[in-house]
Amino acid sequence: MNQIFQRVEADLAISVTDLKRNPAAAFEAAESQAVAVLNHNRVVGYIISPVAWEGMLEALDDLNIIDMLSNQKSEQAVEVSLDDLAGPIHAKRGQKLEQARRNSARSVRKGAAAPSGRASRPGRKTARPPRHVQDQTA
Repeated sequence: MNQIFQRVEADLAISVTDLKRNPAAAFEAAESQAVAVLNHNRVVGYIISPVAWEGMLEALDDLNIIDMLSNQKSEQAVEVSLDDLAGPIHAKRGQKLEQARRNSARSVRKGAAAPSGRASRPGRKTARPPRHVQDQTA
């Protein structure tokens, strides 16, 4: 008797042939519990509901988090307050706000001096008419 036995981890089982004939029935049964798919009386797969699949993924994720936390127990903790962490951020924000205020004050002053509402640029030449216009006037 040289037979290999395989453990079926489901209360329901369906053959591949029956699955091909009526897949809707297999998926309907899988909503409440796992269904083993058999080929020549050997398990080739399982059908489970999306809810069960998501539950298994969450459980695996929880196990990974627990493992990660247990590995971090040996690390030494350092106390830090939120003010210590936020201090450099607030300082940079204050510097950027002050710079923006200075820039906006400069642009307002320049805009007030220009006749067309645009800031004038010192040393800027007036625009010349296109060449074909100059040639006609000469």
